[in-house]
Amino acid sequence: MHRASLTKYLSEHHASFEASSKVVNTNTGYASEENYQGLKDKGIQVYLKYNYFYKKQKETKIGKTKHPFGADKLYYNTETDIYLQPNGTSIESHGNLLEKPK
Repeated sequence: MHRASLTKYLSEHHASFEASSKVVNTNTGYASEENYQGLKDKGIQVYLKYNYFYKKQKETKIGKTKHPFGADKLYYNTETDIYLQPNGTSIESHGNLLEKPK
């Protein structure tokens, strides 16, 4: 289907089933300014990934997946001397490593 045809498709769906969608979730194949505006004009909430969504996701993941719990990605509480993981649990310090383990 052509990108500009999403609002037309939804109109045909409404005519066939006498039902309208209030929310639409679709893929990047429908990502166009015409579709965004057409859905907005009809009062339909849209979850529509933009054209370069996956490229942007890949760019943001680079460097983060190697060490997802690295100290630079954790919150450090100076008062209690603990790090907080993304899930909210704490990591207590058990000393400092002064040389590499052999």
